[in-house]
Amino acid sequence: MSGDYFVVREPDFTHDDLEGEQLPNDDAARDEVYRIVRELKESGYDAVDAVLIVEDESGRIVHSIPF
Repeated sequence: MSGDYFVVREPDFTHDDLEGEQLPNDDAARDEVYRIVRELKESGYDAVDAVLIVEDESGRIVHSIPF
């Protein structure tokens, strides 16, 4: 599937998004990253060195945000 993939990277762990999500543009991907991080923090996820990265289907990093 083409689209944007949301990857959580920590020093000892990487959670890959195998399904991806179709988003209209890079701004929408950025907004989705902030929403995901906010929801993870609200649910208690707090990895100090974690980063949420959005990659497009070619592997280009569209946006990233540290936790």
